[in-house]
Amino acid sequence: MKDPSDICLHDRQLYVADKNYCIWRVSADDHSYVKWLPTKSTDMFRVYSLSVTSRGLPVTSGNPPGLREYSMTDRQLLRVFEPSWDMGLFHGVETTRSTFVIGHQGTTQNRCQFSVSSYHINSSLLMHFTAFIILYNTDYINLYVVLYCVFVYYSCW
Repeated sequence: MKDPSDICLHDRQLYVADKNYCIWRVSADDHSYVKWLPTKSTDMFRVYSLSVTSRGLPVTSGNPPGLREYSMTDRQLLRVFEPSWDMGLFHGVETTRSTFVIGHQGTTQNRCQFSVSSYHINSSLLMHFTAFIILYNTDYINLYVVLYCVFVYYSCW
């Protein structure tokens, strides 16, 4: 591994995001590992974060920017969210309503602004919360937790 940036566990398999390189799958039983994605050298992308959904493994990438969900059984690409404007994606999770909540930097008005947005499966914007404070490295994660809690509260109405 070159630069592990995130992990998630599903069905006794640990998935490790190796930032700027690939995703490794490690067996929790025998500790064996395999380079899981990309499957070909032509499919390179920068892996930032991982999460688990009912259907697969969403992978947030920065270059090219997008959220790609892969099947954990056969590694097939299930769906892709690619932003329609210049944004840096940090993390994405699926809600119980089949929407994706995505933490990102960049909006249509300001490419330096930190935001949390919700998107439907067909990539239409449902809701958007913006932080008006530019924060440094680890502080934005705490901001996303707060904004996500606010977002979940209002999306239940």
